[in-house]
Amino acid sequence: MGEGAGMLGFGAGLLVAPLVIGSAWPWTLSELTGRAIGAWLVGIGFAAVHASWENDLSRTRPLEGGYAVFAVLQLVALARYSSELNWSTPAAWLYLAFLLSILFIGLFRWVIDRISERRRVGAPGGTG
Repeated sequence: MGEGAGMLGFGAGLLVAPLVIGSAWPWTLSELTGRAIGAWLVGIGFAAVHASWENDLSRTRPLEGGYAVFAVLQLVALARYSSELNWSTPAAWLYLAFLLSILFIGLFRWVIDRISERRRVGAPGGTG
């Protein structure tokens, strides 16, 4: 729930004050890019908080692929444009940790769902 709440709070801040809150971002954001990132964070953050609140991981199923793909693409971008980031700030390292955490969560949930699906299909009375 903490990760989702963090995304929700930071995203709302970017929507309201993109240049002020965006100054904590690892690279310079314009108003438009700040709000675009904010909208994404609010949407994903809300879904993550809601799934945690409901204590129902099946509600995060649509996020699995999105989490993993987003993290991989952002890690590629960070590798490609690493000289654009100020790696001496905590924001850059926090963003890297965030990307690694959502990559782990996305892949972990994907693997768990595949294992559960195989068990359900292979079980007596399953759909396989």
